Amino acid sequence: MRMRKLFLSIIVLNLSLVLPGSALRSQTGEQDRRLTPDGELVDLSLRRSVVLIKISPVYYNQAMPWVREAGQSYTVMGLVMTGDRILMLGHDVRRAALLEVTKFSSYEPAIAEVDLLDMETNLALLKVRDPGFFDDLIPVPTGEDPELSSQASAIKVDQLFRVYREKVQVTELKTVADYGFTHLPVIIFRSDESFRYGGLLLCKTRVCGFIGYSDQEKRNESIPASVIATFRKRAAENDYSGFVAQGLVLESLVDPVRREYYNLPRERGGVLVARTLPGTSVYGTIQPEDVILSVDGTSIDNLGFYEDPVLGRQHINLLLARNGAELRRPGDLLSVGVWRDGREQQVRIELRSYAGNAERIPWLVEDAPNYIVENGIVFLELSVPLMRQLYGSDWRKKAIQLSYLFETERYYEKAGEQDRIVIIAGVLPDHFTRGYDDLNVTPVTEINGEKIVNLAALREKILKLEEQGADTAALTISSGAPIYIDIRNRRAINQRILGHYGIPAASSWDLKTQTQGK
Repeated sequence: MRMRKLFLSIIVLNLSLVLPGSALRSQTGEQDRRLTPDGELVDLSLRRSVVLIKISPVYYNQAMPWVREAGQSYTVMGLVMTGDRILMLGHDVRRAALLEVTKFSSYEPAIAEVDLLDMETNLALLKVRDPGFFDDLIPVPTGEDPELSSQASAIKVDQLFRVYREKVQVTELKTVADYGFTHLPVIIFRSDESFRYGGLLLCKTRVCGFIGYSDQEKRNESIPASVIATFRKRAAENDYSGFVAQGLVLESLVDPVRREYYNLPRERGGVLVARTLPGTSVYGTIQPEDVILSVDGTSIDNLGFYEDPVLGRQHINLLLARNGAELRRPGDLLSVGVWRDGREQQVRIELRSYAGNAERIPWLVEDAPNYIVENGIVFLELSVPLMRQLYGSDWRKKAIQLSYLFETERYYEKAGEQDRIVIIAGVLPDHFTRGYDDLNVTPVTEINGEKIVNLAALREKILKLEEQGADTAALTISSGAPIYIDIRNRRAINQRILGHYGIPAASSWDLKTQTQGK
């Protein structure tokens, strides 16, 4: 009998080693709890508040947008929210062709679909088709945001929902805008383990963060509980309001010569506004070359920072995003002190969520990129995803001309502008395109002496020239040199080249027409 007891003890001990952070579920069905080495009681029923989401992505080829390519499937963590919804990161869902969700009690996947996607916050909510999927799940218990220098438990689960947890320390809080212009707070911590596929932060017995990013140096960014709770609350409203998009491009005012130029008193702080972005909170109220002195009575220094009573020195974007621990809401009014025309003034701004149309060269392309294939030449609009595909992550160094265009022409100056930078992305080898082989990734500025506004305008001009019976059209590239396309015979030329390369349509507009007609 003693040998049998010893043998059973060894089995239990080995299980605890193999399954770190996990526990055996009791036969009575009571909640599993385990005492961590530092004495903190962790409720392992958190497994009922997390799911695993298998993502099968499909990507558009940015250089050949008529091509869709299947990516490799991968799995990330999602959080169970109120109203039978699942929270996950937006960038994981935006290209998903299929979303399959599993939970701790069943490895049979359930099909999910997107209920809400907000790429400005990089968050999404899913709903599951199976009406009974959430019966044994509970919404994740969120708490307060962790304090700086405080300890928390970073938690992730494996494919068998075994729990791994690691003690970490919150080292920093900053604001980031992953894909747009909505700067929201994130919590920074370092870990021994990688949380590349997601995880959560646990402060005592409540979730205080959702891990959204982990780099190769194990530096992690976690979305704080306040953002999670606010996103879910606003998503449940009839009209989702989103979050505040600040819209400021700032420059420091440390240089005394520069301060003297703006007649700013020596003892005053303040940061210079270099640009305001269309479709954001400050556009139309705060002006370029204003000096922001204060926001709701809180002083701003000459680098754009303020002193937060809890968090210490923080960037002005955080002050515009939240009031104390509460996140500000689109529609809220703020009083901003500015130095304008040599004197201090107070202006009021109405906070807004991002309304789009700030970028001439977009950082994120939501849908299939527009394209034209004309006379074997592929025309596209310049975007960051295209440059990343062509040149890799260090595209700024490899594509000097395009990098310069990005730095100088990225943003629109005024609301309502719709011009884009049109480029020749490539030339399809053919006897008709001989001599144009070196025109890869070359900006095109004019057609028959008229400025090319965007790709849609270029297509309309070509069709109009064809209707008018023109023989050719002269395109001017960025070097000033002309290239010529055949207008009179374009349909026959296009049909032959498109057929040879298996391209379904001469433009994205033609492709949409074909698709809608089926």
